Amino acid sequence: MIKSICYPFVFMILFFAFTSEAFVVKDNHVRVELISENKTLSNNFVLGVYFQIDPEWHIYWKNPGDSGAAPKFKLSNGSINSVQWPYPERIPVGDFTNFGYSKEVILFLDVVFDKPSPILSLEWLVCKVECIPGFAEIVIDESTVRVHKKIFDKFKSRVPIPDSKVWETQYVEKENGLFQFSLKPKSDKILTEIKNAFVYPENGSVFLSKQPNVSLTNKSLHFSVPYSKNSFIEEEERFVFALHKNDGSVISFSKGVVPKTSTSNYSMALFLAFLGGLLLNLMPCVFPILSLKVFSFVKEGKVKSIRKSSRAYGAGVITTFLIIGGMLMFLRFSGESLGWGFQLQHPWLVYLLSLLFFGVGLNFLGAFEFSSIFPRITSALSSHRWLSGDFGVGILAVLVASPCTAPFMGSALGLTLLLPAWQSLTVFLFLGIGFAVPMVLLAYYPGLIERLPRPGRWMILVRQLFAFPLFATCIWLFWILSHQKGIDAVFLSLGTCLVFALGIWLTNLQYRNTIIKLFGLGLVLLIPFWGAQKINKMKTPDAKQDISLWTDYNESEIAKNLKTYPVFIDFTASWCITCQVNKKTVLETKEIIDLFKKNRVYLVRADWTNYDKNITETLASFRRNSVPLYVFYDRNGSSAKILPELLTKKMIIELFKKGDKK
Repeated sequence: MIKSICYPFVFMILFFAFTSEAFVVKDNHVRVELISENKTLSNNFVLGVYFQIDPEWHIYWKNPGDSGAAPKFKLSNGSINSVQWPYPERIPVGDFTNFGYSKEVILFLDVVFDKPSPILSLEWLVCKVECIPGFAEIVIDESTVRVHKKIFDKFKSRVPIPDSKVWETQYVEKENGLFQFSLKPKSDKILTEIKNAFVYPENGSVFLSKQPNVSLTNKSLHFSVPYSKNSFIEEEERFVFALHKNDGSVISFSKGVVPKTSTSNYSMALFLAFLGGLLLNLMPCVFPILSLKVFSFVKEGKVKSIRKSSRAYGAGVITTFLIIGGMLMFLRFSGESLGWGFQLQHPWLVYLLSLLFFGVGLNFLGAFEFSSIFPRITSALSSHRWLSGDFGVGILAVLVASPCTAPFMGSALGLTLLLPAWQSLTVFLFLGIGFAVPMVLLAYYPGLIERLPRPGRWMILVRQLFAFPLFATCIWLFWILSHQKGIDAVFLSLGTCLVFALGIWLTNLQYRNTIIKLFGLGLVLLIPFWGAQKINKMKTPDAKQDISLWTDYNESEIAKNLKTYPVFIDFTASWCITCQVNKKTVLETKEIIDLFKKNRVYLVRADWTNYDKNITETLASFRRNSVPLYVFYDRNGSSAKILPELLTKKMIIELFKKGDKK
């Protein structure tokens, strides 16, 4: 009788135990399930991802701190509008300090469904001393989402209130590696209830994760947050605050803190931009364009004409810099992210530029004259210097020069991420002025003009000689294309160059056959667009490491290796001449490779040849939007050290000398 009564209860216990665990993912010290505050799941609701973590293990906050990686979420047939993170805790692991969660936490996703029962893909990193990645895929429907309002509300209350109106920022300054500011509440009574205060920076690339100094006065809370001395703090930085009250409750809110505006930094940005633009003239990728300009000066002969030519060239340079700057600003404020030299991340444009240089090279060799192919257009432009060759050469100079990042340019361009739009545009203006100044000064300095040789028959030889740097530029562009779209794209480009040259030859035939000339003109006009369309449709080849020591950029792998090894990250691109020079003269030399091996450095190559959103965002986190960028973390897990754009072997050797002293 007793058994017959107990059986149903035992069955019910087993049933509920089974159903409650049916949709719990268990994987390496973590249990994950989906939580909701009510039974109804609309196509737009807040979903809780409930992590239960084994003792002594932890997962990470959105800023993981010194190491680690935040959980990632992806939704099929829908989107995740936002992720709400409860305030974290500081978790010491050896010499590191991480931001994360132990025991349990719920991360809240604002999800929108396009179709019923979407699949949520999760990725996380759980660590004790060692770290283990975890993965899961869960279908979201009423059978997989557990209703548990109590625990849902428990962690929902720990999500910081955005931009709390109760607290006001009072005093902000940067001094001795500390970012100092005070928060004052509207009611002083709140301060008497505060037992302890914690602050967590959202920007892990700027601020250090160790516990900051916090002091409480009768009127305010004062924070001194340590930051990396290699970092810029020029715009609003956001922090999460957790104020523990005497009764055990917690006040949690997030707030942006704006540093004092510094005119000195803005002035320095303008100076660096001007200097960087000036030095850009010395970069090898610009030499073919400068040869075009110098040749046009020699051809002009007269001082008045040379000065007119220089003004048109300068206008073309400055206008193009401002247009590129304006495009970057527009994309920045619209939520997109691009960087300096972005135009050469488009293979079709690389192809068209190579064809353009090939055509100009043929023109310099005397294969044709533009006036014979487009007589009316050439005649119309000849009377308008600002619209003709000199202005166009200025545009072309900037397009080809932008893959190079001269010394000082990286810092100046990085500051454009922090400055208001109009100030950012003035940085680009000063870049253009610096780049255009040498040619303009040459035209306006009578002594230099008079030293230019007189026009004569020798100019034919000089013109032909200048064709070869243009062909060298074609080879460089083909090499970039091979990295972007593979050898097939190079083969197609060479084939279109052949057809392009055939079209030019047919157009310049002495025979007065209109059909042949029109056919040749058709080839000249149509083959570039046909080739660009074909190349644009080609698939990007799989990346291959040029040296086995280097690994592809992967944030989670970097985070894991930071715990054990020094890390060196090379942000590079095939179209970046400075990057290639640094590789051949420093990074890939036997001496430096042996040094990396000896110190067991984890080497990472972040290839930006083709657009990569993750790399672009990481560059922005270092206040940069151009390559090269070299970032080094020593074995002690200190903050990132940013190296100059032009590397020397001595710089790399000094990294390890300094590291050994710590």
